[in-house]
Amino acid sequence: MVIFRGASKIVKEMISICNRMVIFIEQYEFHQFVNEGDESLYLYFHV
Repeated sequence: MVIFRGASKIVKEMISICNRMVIFIEQYEFHQFVNEGDESLYLYFHV
């Protein structure tokens, strides 16, 4: 399990990369959390 956390723009880039490498990725989930007014996006995926 790999957990990637970052700013929205960075995580969206990661998702784009993951979509292109979908053959190497078993499963991934996209989660959005809002903590103390700071929005962070989390990407979980199995490789």
